[in-house]
Amino acid sequence: MNIVGRLVLLFLVFATTVLAQDYTIKELLSHNSDTQILSKLLEKSEYSELATLLNDRIHGYTLFAPSDTALRSILENDNHASNASLILNTLYYHIIHGPVRSEYLLPVQFPETLLTNPGFVNLPGNNSGQVVAVVKDQNEVTLYDGAATLNELVRVIQADLNANNGIVHIIDHVLIPPTSVTSTVRAANLTMFYTAINATNITNGVDTAKGITIFAPSNEALLSALKEGQDLNSSIKTIKNILEYHILNEGTCN
Repeated sequence: MNIVGRLVLLFLVFATTVLAQDYTIKELLSHNSDTQILSKLLEKSEYSELATLLNDRIHGYTLFAPSDTALRSILENDNHASNASLILNTLYYHIIHGPVRSEYLLPVQFPETLLTNPGFVNLPGNNSGQVVAVVKDQNEVTLYDGAATLNELVRVIQADLNANNGIVHIIDHVLIPPTSVTSTVRAANLTMFYTAINATNITNGVDTAKGITIFAPSNEALLSALKEGQDLNSSIKTIKNILEYHILNEGTCN
């Protein structure tokens, strides 16, 4: 390629980059072939407030945008298909404050999202945002939500799309906001832990306490904590003490 051809190529690359960065997040979604369903949702009146936020050129955000395939699967679900409020709150769970490129993500972090609806958030403080777990392992970024299992993580499949008001990372599943400790435990297949908190009558405590952190033992770990020949029903007091030792909380779980 001669020098003129190289200059033309460099100009085209530069022009494409500049144009991409001149889009807001909302505009960027409409120009990306993998986010057309989300883009069309934002044109509906029910989502006008969210559309305005993603079109705001003053404040910066990071959007983990569900791909068309991911969003299509959730919209086909009966619980979501006719529930615009549920979809809207779910989408707010995909946004965090400030533009964050993948190279600046920590190995493990729990950023607050823009989901502040009390129906989905049980954290201390006013207007606290529900948190989402973001894990970076070398060049792979995964997220853990309220429906996370080890077999179906949410992965970033296209990272660092620049907008003039933030960053977009496209993900392969929709992030599902957690509804309670017990529902999250069940989604993670922690069947022994779920059975144990029910058997020891602390279910209501962990579901209503604000801002708790639980180090939930695996099924195998909890089984090994039982003495040989014991079951949950015959060792309620022992199991309750073990469970409470795994809970760090703002309130009380008695």
